[in-house]
Amino acid sequence: MKDEKIVHHVTTKNGLPSMSCRKVRHMNDTVLVCTNKGLAFFAYRNNSYSYIGVYSEKNGLPSNEVKDVSFDSENYYVVTGLGLAVVPKSLKLSVSKSPDFYIFEIKNYRDEKINFNGIRLSNKNNFLKVK
Repeated sequence: MKDEKIVHHVTTKNGLPSMSCRKVRHMNDTVLVCTNKGLAFFAYRNNSYSYIGVYSEKNGLPSNEVKDVSFDSENYYVVTGLGLAVVPKSLKLSVSKSPDFYIFEIKNYRDEKINFNGIRLSNKNNFLKVK
């Protein structure tokens, strides 16, 4: 906040793995956010931030359920739903984020819209248009 106004609102669109945030820690210019889908890292300098990455089960955490985090000069100590993980700070984070992918419409071979809920197609209905 600055001058009684919110300066930044970080969401899943900006790199948070989840909108459910539990704790926030900061270390120098790095902000660590504990979520139920991993531990997110952001760089915060000069009143602006950038996404760094996420530690999660994909990186070796025992659980994505991150409840708290602490750190020293060499390690992060990540409290998860399945115990404590000691993560070396030297572990590189992947900064690639999957692109957003949305299906807006599905049509069959007759150009008829197909209902998204409980899609069932006959073996004759084997040509689909996806938008």
